[in-house]
Amino acid sequence: MNIASILDRAQQLLATAVSVQNQAASYVHKLPGFSFDETMSGPITLEGHSHPQHMEFRIHAEVPSLGSFLSDGRTHIAGTVSIPGVADSAALQGSLWIWPHKRILRYDFSFTANDGSPCRFAGQKDVSPLAPVETMTTLPSYLYDAHGREIGQAEVRFDLSDLPTFLASWRPVFAL
Repeated sequence: MNIASILDRAQQLLATAVSVQNQAASYVHKLPGFSFDETMSGPITLEGHSHPQHMEFRIHAEVPSLGSFLSDGRTHIAGTVSIPGVADSAALQGSLWIWPHKRILRYDFSFTANDGSPCRFAGQKDVSPLAPVETMTTLPSYLYDAHGREIGQAEVRFDLSDLPTFLASWRPVFAL
């Protein structure tokens, strides 16, 4: 076998591998996505307040296809957030990124405060295999004003008594 035939065979194998990869990616993007509901609550300390207040957010997370989720780990979230004196059951929109390979869950959503100003809430769970329950249920997070200035710090939690409801909320999502 000469060099030209080896190079030709290598080119054919590479073309076949690229074709298989493209077919697999196309198939994965056609697989259904998923959705689930989650509630987290806990203390938030607002700028200028010495005592924390209780906040809560409820989200519905949705991914249109498994392929889109596998490409970036992003779910779209919508729901409500309540923070006394700031937002009374305000609608929220944002994203939740779930990256199991990095052991990270990142929440980021926006809402309109009672006074009409935009706010942003962001936090991240850094999941530790040494403390999986604690790190999967606790979300250290921050509240920002319209200018990106931090105006509050929170540590909301997923209540394990909500686990059956959370698990029962998981559904497949079929793209149209």
